[in-house]
Amino acid sequence: MLKYLLFICMMIVLFLGGALFGINQASEGVIQTRGYTTDHLKEALSVEQTGQDKYDVTVMGIPVEQQNVETKINLYQDHAAHSSVQLAELLGGGVSRIYDVVITAAANIVEPLF
Repeated sequence: MLKYLLFICMMIVLFLGGALFGINQASEGVIQTRGYTTDHLKEALSVEQTGQDKYDVTVMGIPVEQQNVETKINLYQDHAAHSSVQLAELLGGGVSRIYDVVITAAANIVEPLF
């Protein structure tokens, strides 16, 4: 009995150790695939102030453009509201039609029984 319990505990330890080793290897593989192998956040993100309210930001060696936030918010709200309303109307109409067809078919099937 004791031998069996030791065997089970050893199997659990080996399984969990292998899982942790695999997760670590996968993490290193993803980092290498992205082409960035540093472990320091300061090297991954660099921010330099070029003027008042202007910054040069580089994330993992890729420059990020600074844009006017107010303009982007207004543009996003205009497009998002319009497209989301159209999508909601389209989905609502489609779901309504499917529901009507299913209920009508069920009523036609059950009607002769009564």
